[in-house]
Amino acid sequence: MVCVGVSQLPVWWDEFVSDSLGLVSSLTWAQWLVGSVGWGIATFSVWGLFFTREGLWFHVQKAAIVFVKKAPLLRLLYQREVNKMKAGIRAKKVVDPSRPRVIPQHGVAMDQLLDRMTKAKDEDCKWYEGKTFGFVYHGDQEHVDFLNHVYALYSQTNPLHLTAFPSVQKMEQEVIRMTISMLNGDDTC
Repeated sequence: MVCVGVSQLPVWWDEFVSDSLGLVSSLTWAQWLVGSVGWGIATFSVWGLFFTREGLWFHVQKAAIVFVKKAPLLRLLYQREVNKMKAGIRAKKVVDPSRPRVIPQHGVAMDQLLDRMTKAKDEDCKWYEGKTFGFVYHGDQEHVDFLNHVYALYSQTNPLHLTAFPSVQKMEQEVIRMTISMLNGDDTC
C-alpha cells in the first residue's frame, strides 16, 4: 500500500478541491436536495424502464407500498384496509357442511367420489373458453389427450426410486441437459 503525504499531492489537486468546495458551498441545501432527488428519480426511471422485466410502473407501485408500510400513520391506515379485506373474504366464505373434515372411517364408492369431483370441477374457471390468461398453458384437444396419456403411463412411478424406474431417471437427465444447453452451459455442468 502506498501512502501519499499531503506535500506529495499534485498542484492541480489544490485547485480541484477549492473549485469543488466552492461549487458545493455556493449551493443551498435545498438546491442540493432537489438535485439529488431529481437524479435519484431519473436513475430510478431509466432503470425501471430499460433494465427490468416488470417495467417502471411496477417499481413505482412497489416503492410506494414500501413507503406506506414504513410510515407510522400510513402503516396503520394500510393495515386497517388489509384487515377490512380479510374480514370481507371471511364473511363471503361458504362453509359446506357436506365437506369431510376428517378421514372417513369407511371409503367412498368410486362413482360417488368421481361425481363429487366432477361437481367441484364445474366451479373452476373455464380456461378452455379462452377467458383466462396465465392460469393454464395448453394446446388443442389432441395435445391435451396426449398429455393425459403420458400422465397415465407414469402415474404409478416414483422418481425417488430411480433404480426401480430408470425411464424416469433418463427423462429427468434429458430435461436437465436441455436446460443446461438453453442456458449456454457446457458438459462440465
